[in-house]
Amino acid sequence: MRRYKPLSRQRFGDLRSLAREVDMKSFEYTFPTDDGSSSVAVYIPRFTIPKGVGWESGDFPGGDLHLGGFWFDKYQCSHKSATDSSRGVAVGATISPGSTTDVAVSQQGKVVWTDIDWNNAKVAIENRYTNGRQWHMVTMREWSTICFLARWLVGDKLRGNNSSGRDYRDPDSAEYYGESDPVQAGRVLAGTGPDTWFHNGKKNGIWGIVGNVYEWVDFLTTDGVWDNDGTPVCVIPTGCTAYLDGAIGTDDPVTITYKNLLNGPGADGFAVGRIVQIDVEIMTITDVGENTITVSRGTSGSSVVAHSDSAAVTMPGVGMSVVSPTSSPYYYPLIKTLRSDFPDLALPSDVSASGEWLDRSYWRLNGTRAALRGGGWPSGSSARSGLFLDLNLVPSTRASTIGLRAALADEDLESGS
Repeated sequence: MRRYKPLSRQRFGDLRSLAREVDMKSFEYTFPTDDGSSSVAVYIPRFTIPKGVGWESGDFPGGDLHLGGFWFDKYQCSHKSATDSSRGVAVGATISPGSTTDVAVSQQGKVVWTDIDWNNAKVAIENRYTNGRQWHMVTMREWSTICFLARWLVGDKLRGNNSSGRDYRDPDSAEYYGESDPVQAGRVLAGTGPDTWFHNGKKNGIWGIVGNVYEWVDFLTTDGVWDNDGTPVCVIPTGCTAYLDGAIGTDDPVTITYKNLLNGPGADGFAVGRIVQIDVEIMTITDVGENTITVSRGTSGSSVVAHSDSAAVTMPGVGMSVVSPTSSPYYYPLIKTLRSDFPDLALPSDVSASGEWLDRSYWRLNGTRAALRGGGWPSGSSARSGLFLDLNLVPSTRASTIGLRAALADEDLESGS
């Protein structure tokens, strides 16, 4: 197996040169796995995107951005028993840790593994071993790396199955379609379709970061907050999360005392005129005090109910218009800019207007949500660059539109951990 030293950023004059050099040093390899199957992955060497090189008029990234150093599945995963006409596993199957039967693999021409929730997808991936080395669910950093490379390797020519077998931007003719998946209309078999569906525009690249199926990644939020190794981080762009300091009943209006305020990027606490959400109730802020807000209840027809002490109070970001407010509120703004404090995660810092990043983000701000990226065959113009982000679904969700992919970091390969 070939290995390369990390790339030195000083050698490159611009991002396109850097991306081309990374592409030259990347290569695919078919890994035999300990269960007797095999998986195809692409190696992405370590590289650095220098601060202020042009994205968002030089504002992103805010510092040197260190990426790469991992193997990334070439294809969206299939079950090891999948064929070109069968998923190879039952819908909603429970996957046992350590199973050598239920293993997620990366192979061309197979029906991709869908109808699997986040928890079982993680186990299916972790059941794949190479010489004792365990693969893992793709992380936000790994996913973002591929999207950043694609942006400078092929730019707006990147395509994928976001329109029931083809890219909506391409002509409706046979050469722009992938090979139809006989299990599910609209999906295609892994690795099929035109070269523009690969991150570098060539068959030796990574397939399907735009469309076909939304892909689980290893990232969870609870009430808009991500646990960053024990440090809570609010991920709501220009929004915030706090917690009730005492229960409230159904009084309308009511003054709420809150604690433990966490601001998202671009936010400075609660503000008059903004909406807040507690569970599925929407309220409108009419006054702001020190650790208090006064709200009018039942905004947009949502039900007024009592809420317990320490319940989360979330404020959606500017431009995050509420949808379905009477039952299960959600928001779906376009991604405008990316966070500079966690640039390797490609999390939005501002939304609602289309900037360089082209794609939408989806949010539910109550409960625990598992991240999906990339978009699916129904996404259309919502998924164009791979950075599509969905924090809308609970981890137990499964659907024919949702799949998975694995990665293996250099340090995992070297240490055997």
